[in-house]
Amino acid sequence: MSTIIDADAVKLAGLQIDLLQKMRQGHVTLSHFEWFVGLSKDARDRFMTVGGGQLAMNSILEFISTVIVPATTCTFVAREEFVRDTSENAEVSIRYLGDNFTEWFLKGNGKIENAMAEQVLRYAKLQKPSVDGPIIAELGGEATAEMSLTTMFSLMREQGHGQPGVLLNNGYINIFYIRDTGGVLRTVIAHWLDGGWLVHAGSVEHPLRWRGSGQVFSRNFVLDFLATVPVQ
Repeated sequence: MSTIIDADAVKLAGLQIDLLQKMRQGHVTLSHFEWFVGLSKDARDRFMTVGGGQLAMNSILEFISTVIVPATTCTFVAREEFVRDTSENAEVSIRYLGDNFTEWFLKGNGKIENAMAEQVLRYAKLQKPSVDGPIIAELGGEATAEMSLTTMFSLMREQGHGQPGVLLNNGYINIFYIRDTGGVLRTVIAHWLDGGWLVHAGSVEHPLRWRGSGQVFSRNFVLDFLATVPVQ
């Protein structure tokens, strides 16, 4: 590990003062700082380039906010929850389940997940079209991008009949990264159309570029990191 020499220490102190001033002025928010600190080195190198003395941000995602998903007490059985039903009595109005989603998450016994603890998720706007690879990298890698099917369905349940909420209900897509029954990370899409949710799944390596203005959900990597820091 490199040793910080006196000149570097002075520069670091100056940057800290400058950062605090910008935060007081509202030019930099705590969310901005948390986002940057949470990125992996590879993600920083990919999405920030230095040229001509000017720092250029090439972020694909624009952080919006966080949402708390309550803990569950029962085993989640995907086949019992993801059912096509747009009736008034449906807990979640689901109009369509794609072939890939059905094959990867519902076939046979389907995806079964244990009860989960309370989750804090981040969600961000996709600012420009992109394939999945760069999105996952900016989220901090697969470990941060990945979430459970239980979590996704919990959000859908909150907006079971298209009510306003954190999920987009205007036809734009909500993107999740979830492992299928074989343990393969998949892209899972939910979007609201004509009175019901449409759910699709695809390979994270597919060359399809998701159009901008959709939303991407991921784990709150800042809290994940803090949970690994021992109490002093």
